[in-house]
Amino acid sequence: MEIIFTSLKPEIQEHDFERSQVSFSLKNLTLTLNVKAQDMNAAKATINSVLGWISTTSGVLNSLSKQT
Repeated sequence: MEIIFTSLKPEIQEHDFERSQVSFSLKNLTLTLNVKAQDMNAAKATINSVLGWISTTSGVLNSLSKQT
């Protein structure tokens, strides 16, 4: 989980979410995502984007671990 957190931290911090704000943290191997949005559509879009990044990063890590 630490690799995913470290990989996504710059992306989440620098991404311009137009109608929402995102913060996330890692504690005891638990990744916590906090989203503040102007409306439900913005919240859904933001959550889907971040979960997509997490899924992609996890998939890459799984593929790399199978190659070794």
